[in-house]
Amino acid sequence: LKFLSCPNEAWLHGMTEPIVAIEDGARSSVRRKAIVEPGLLDDAENLASVGRRIQIAQVVDGVAYLCFAALFTFLTMGLWHPDAGSLQRHLMHEFSEGQPSFSNVGSADQYFAYVNGTVMRALYTNYYGVGDVPPPTFGVLPIGGGNYMSGAAQLRFLVVRPNEGCSLHDAYASVYRVCYGPWSDDAEDVAPFGPPEGGWSHSAVGPGEPHSGELARYPSHGFIKLLPSNRTAADEAMSSMKAEWSFANEASLRAAFLDVVVWNRELDLLASVRGVFEIDVTGNWIRNLEVLVVKPLDIRLDAEQDWPRYLGATCVLIFAMVYAVQEFSEMCVSGGTYLRDGWNLVDWINIALIVAATWIRFS
Repeated sequence: LKFLSCPNEAWLHGMTEPIVAIEDGARSSVRRKAIVEPGLLDDAENLASVGRRIQIAQVVDGVAYLCFAALFTFLTMGLWHPDAGSLQRHLMHEFSEGQPSFSNVGSADQYFAYVNGTVMRALYTNYYGVGDVPPPTFGVLPIGGGNYMSGAAQLRFLVVRPNEGCSLHDAYASVYRVCYGPWSDDAEDVAPFGPPEGGWSHSAVGPGEPHSGELARYPSHGFIKLLPSNRTAADEAMSSMKAEWSFANEASLRAAFLDVVVWNRELDLLASVRGVFEIDVTGNWIRNLEVLVVKPLDIRLDAEQDWPRYLGATCVLIFAMVYAVQEFSEMCVSGGTYLRDGWNLVDWINIALIVAATWIRFS
């Protein structure tokens, strides 16, 4: 090993003179010493051959890694549409700028005013009367500019029960008997409220995944209301929602959500618009508007244009498996030294992320 790492000054078989083993003139020097040490020439030839094989293997490994990195980058960049940023900015403007604006929401009344004003104008550009229905375009509502609302807009609220996660000082207990603590799953209030003939009922199962906000992690269920695609029906729904909300105690409100899915016909892009309003125990409203643009994926093996992407992803998985085998072999050889090197952990994380991303991509 020392000979390979320092071939110009290697010491073999306890000799006291350095031997130039691989560079020009090495063979004549080895032959002279071989007269004294039989077999030295064969050892040097074998070591030189091993060194060349190691160099070739390193070059092949480097070229393979470059091909893998280029292929993975190409497939990843292919998922991003060049006009996705334009659609994202447009929707951010539509749902944030208006009267009242998104940033001015600081109470339940202002929330309903924002939905009834800014959101309704963004969604119901094309008015449909009571007896009218949207054109039968895959069940989506045209909202202008080649954009369509897919499904219905969803309003969702999370409230807490009184005297959960909070306590009153003894000096005020005789006057103030109720307090509302921060959000927690254990403190969630699921009791219906509102007028006897209608009102709000809790939905134990909601669409989507839990949301991680600034104050807490919120579940996907709650008190859910939908805005239909019919403009007149949506106006009536907003009026009844605001009237029914008057039966609730605003101090118990801890989170309000607005979820809309928009599809752009020309670009074939989907955008998930989510307005998040978090309320802390002081009554402060924390607002966050998120617009996530994605490209619908419908990869089929019988589609000619999908074969290159399918083969490319398969090659990425093969590369990942080869590197996983290499890392496992290195771990078996090095033992504890391998585990103490943090870069090896980074290698395993990279391999796991590549496999997971490719699996999600095609699942």
